[in-house]
Amino acid sequence: MNRVRICFSLLAVVCTLTMLPGCNATEKTPVAVYTPASSGNGPFSGIIGWEADKDAVIAFSDGSYYIRDGKNTTYSFGIFDNPASLKWYNSEGYLPCLVTEFERQDATIRIMNFGDRITVHGKDYVAIFSRVIVENHSSTILDLSPRPSPGLVALTNNSVTVAPGQAVTHDFVVGADRFGQSYPWPSDTDLAGAGGWELHYTHMKDYWNARLKGIVDISQLPDHRLINAYKAGFIYTHIIRDGNNLNPGENGYDMVFDHDSLGILTTLFSLGDFTDAKALLSALQAQTQYDDARYKNSWVWALYLLKTGDKDFVARNFAQIETNTHQIELDRNGPDGLMKKTNDIDANGYWLIDNTSALFGLTTYTYLANQLGHPDEAIWASDLYTSLLHSVNKKLAQTMSQAGIDYLPCDITAPNTDNRCRDPKDANWASMLLFGRWFWEGYLWGANQNGPLIDSLDTTYTYGFKRLEGILPAHTYGGYPGYSTTYNAGYGISGLRGTLYRSEAILDYLFMLDNTQNSPFGWWENIEPPAPAVWEGIHPAGGTGACPHMWGQSFATAALLDSLIVETADGSILVGRGIPSTWIAAGQIIELDNYPVSDNLRIGIRVEGITDIQVRLALTGATNAREVIFNLPAFIDNIAAASTGTIDDTNGAVTLGKGETTVTVTMKQRP
Repeated sequence: MNRVRICFSLLAVVCTLTMLPGCNATEKTPVAVYTPASSGNGPFSGIIGWEADKDAVIAFSDGSYYIRDGKNTTYSFGIFDNPASLKWYNSEGYLPCLVTEFERQDATIRIMNFGDRITVHGKDYVAIFSRVIVENHSSTILDLSPRPSPGLVALTNNSVTVAPGQAVTHDFVVGADRFGQSYPWPSDTDLAGAGGWELHYTHMKDYWNARLKGIVDISQLPDHRLINAYKAGFIYTHIIRDGNNLNPGENGYDMVFDHDSLGILTTLFSLGDFTDAKALLSALQAQTQYDDARYKNSWVWALYLLKTGDKDFVARNFAQIETNTHQIELDRNGPDGLMKKTNDIDANGYWLIDNTSALFGLTTYTYLANQLGHPDEAIWASDLYTSLLHSVNKKLAQTMSQAGIDYLPCDITAPNTDNRCRDPKDANWASMLLFGRWFWEGYLWGANQNGPLIDSLDTTYTYGFKRLEGILPAHTYGGYPGYSTTYNAGYGISGLRGTLYRSEAILDYLFMLDNTQNSPFGWWENIEPPAPAVWEGIHPAGGTGACPHMWGQSFATAALLDSLIVETADGSILVGRGIPSTWIAAGQIIELDNYPVSDNLRIGIRVEGITDIQVRLALTGATNAREVIFNLPAFIDNIAAASTGTIDDTNGAVTLGKGETTVTVTMKQRP
């Protein structure tokens, strides 16, 4: 979706009081104005803070940060002198402690900022702890002061003189958030008495590592950046979350949007994070902003039920799920039996995503109705699904024949040359491949898939990428319109359902890491082309929406995980469906553990390249009585032999017998 919900400049986040083009009336959110302390670092911004805080702190690449919660103040360190280049990264690769590193006067300067929860006089706060490290690697004595902003409370009193070969640290603290409360801020004395930098860094690190232990542990990948992005994305999600509201952003979009929250929560459940699950589900149930979210509301409940077996809680909420799903029938008043015209991709049309969202929602609702003992509802949903799918396929066939096209148009009634996707750089040409959820997720939930809707999947990817040749690099879908988007890897997830583009989601994620980070593992919703920057690497000139944007990052996380391992609704496990061929060369290892499967169990996998034509899969955990399908893209029409299991060479699959935990597959040729 183009989702430019709030129109704002690159150096200031401003919510307009009147409608601007591209902004939805339901999406205007008052956001304080702030600018980076050093203009030489432009729009680069990320976040630091604590889980479920109200106003996470906006952090900038120059080591400064902007505190909201009534303060509306930027804090900075004058030691930053607009260097020609700098590094900006997460401490230890993924922790929510952002580090700005640069050279000044033959010294390496590092500014480190993170948030920690503290309790003062029985009241909870988030405090930001900062450390400035001056490391002298010259042969002369240096005098370099951190020059902190007024309001930062010093925790150390070290000399600004640094001897050759030595390092000096300067630590500071400031109150930043009150978890939505309005009680007074702690005094400087109370802040200083709450403990030093090391104490709080250790607490912060231990806290987040404990949270990470509850989700899938991806321990080895051929590109380790994906592991750090995965961990950081999980942490950012919970920092951006306001209490039980899964907001998609802080510097923009700092409120609940139902289809954003729906996607974020399903990803959390897929990872095995059920902390506060009932409260988060209840908060989500109260939102009814977008038609497509209502149509597929049953999905998050079906996934929760599949993974936890908690029928009682889902049953208590079934009436609302039923109401949401029955809206599909009421809204099926478009031409020729289609869903109604909506604004769900921020323009009016008979969008294919609404029809695929409805089909997917009916699929997961059928599952719920069967599981909870509502046979009449299951029959109703199944019959409506069959009827709607027939209408969609009939209209698609008509539109495609009349226009002479072989791809799925974003508006089901018109080719892309005659709808909002006429610009090749408008990523909504792939909107149905992500937001509709039917192609890949519908497959996982056992949807009956037939006709041009499924048959044109691969040709739609081919069409979109071909149209972008010479305009944009490979593995980006455009923006709104533009260069790219935080949804980039998510657009590739439907490739898992087809044949030609099964590895596309991971390749799209790597493109994001290489080209479009606006902060360490943070992306704008709509991303501008790269531009020269002092932050080392390739980064965008700017963007709109929010950064980090957690709905987009939840797609990337889901796309990565599903490419490695995913459970279907019948309890089968697909392994390796989206693993690139380059990742299975001899010596390459993919390993993860603690993946949640039905009945509250967990499993792990290890995929290892043995030779250039041999790959081994080893399973750990609760794999008994489960069908496991080893399904690498490299196996398609390329399996010579398998040490055990049943071979399906055409589909590139080896199905292990129940209870079998190891298989070695020999390919006909090197992929």
